[in-house]
Amino acid sequence: MSQAESNPYSVLGVPADATIEQIRKAYRRKARATHPDQGGSAPEFHEVSEAYRLLTDGSLRQSFDDNSSNQSASQATPPRPGKTRATGHPSRPEPRRLNTTPTFLPPFDPNTPPVVSLAVAGQQSHSAPRRPNMLTRLSSTKLAKYDAEERTTQLLESTILKDYPAGRLINGARFENGTEAGSVLLGGYRVAVVASLIASAPAYRWDGGRLLHKGRAAGGPALRETVRTVQEQLPGCHVSGWLVLHNLKGNPFEPVIDYPPGADRSSLAPVHAVNVGTLARQLRQFMSAGPQPNVVQLSVLARLLEATT
Repeated sequence: MSQAESNPYSVLGVPADATIEQIRKAYRRKARATHPDQGGSAPEFHEVSEAYRLLTDGSLRQSFDDNSSNQSASQATPPRPGKTRATGHPSRPEPRRLNTTPTFLPPFDPNTPPVVSLAVAGQQSHSAPRRPNMLTRLSSTKLAKYDAEERTTQLLESTILKDYPAGRLINGARFENGTEAGSVLLGGYRVAVVASLIASAPAYRWDGGRLLHKGRAAGGPALRETVRTVQEQLPGCHVSGWLVLHNLKGNPFEPVIDYPPGADRSSLAPVHAVNVGTLARQLRQFMSAGPQPNVVQLSVLARLLEATT
């Protein structure tokens, strides 16, 4: 979001001297109102998320405030002949890198009981996919789901986590309403919920909202409902969902899903369906675009770990 497009203070409805806590409360309220699953739109939600990112990053906020002051001064004083008026556009921030040392929030303080122990907070991968119980092991669907989730866990550990020190993977989360989230990737203020399936034939299509098999809606995880539940549990985060289809042969380079022209494949969509070979790239883009991607939110991590017990 550039200054020319909108004022982040106006987007969130906070004063220019708002505290971080005021900004967070305003973001939670605006995010609920503009989230696509709550009747809003992807562009509105993106604008709110970008405003929050800018105002919670100290250097970006200071740069915006300085440029706003300079622009106001230049508009109040007529430019001298032969001089070009400054545009007032803030400089574009350099892309944030994911491979930097993580920062824990709140920081560990010997005088304050930690939200999560340092040993647990420093661990990148937590728990494991939920094994089918004795009553459901005879179900080929349940076993295939478990196998798919194990493949996803191995994929995320070998691709995302090894290059993203602040990334935290939580497997097998189950919330009070019974909703299960196979794999949850936490980074900064963004959360990716990853559901997994194994596909037997390359005959699937994604129209931007539904997974189709030979022209008919295919069965699978109710990903939108899962994303909605996780978003309700973590209102301060931007939650999106990915459905990854593993090839039956285990070949990550053989695509299973086709995308018809016009299908929404942008990172702003609330849910996505991807082939194995593109999952890591899309998740990196999603995480790196969020505010403070190298922060580990201990309260969010604690809430997700609670859901695995």
